[in-house]
Amino acid sequence: MVDRARISSKQQTSTNTSFGQQYAFSRVYLNIPNRQDLIIFTEKFQGYVFVDKN
Repeated sequence: MVDRARISSKQQTSTNTSFGQQYAFSRVYLNIPNRQDLIIFTEKFQGYVFVDKN
C-alpha cells in the first residue's frame, strides 16, 4: 500500500530548542496512484500525530 507511494517532502521545520520551543512542524506530500490504497491510508492515519523520538 504505502510502500508504493512516492513521497516528496518539503519540510518546513521550525525548531530552535535554545529558545525552549518544543514542537516542530513539517509538511509531506504523498502521491498514492491507486484510489483503494488512498482510502486505506486515509482511514488508517486520519488524525494520527507522528512523534519524533528525539
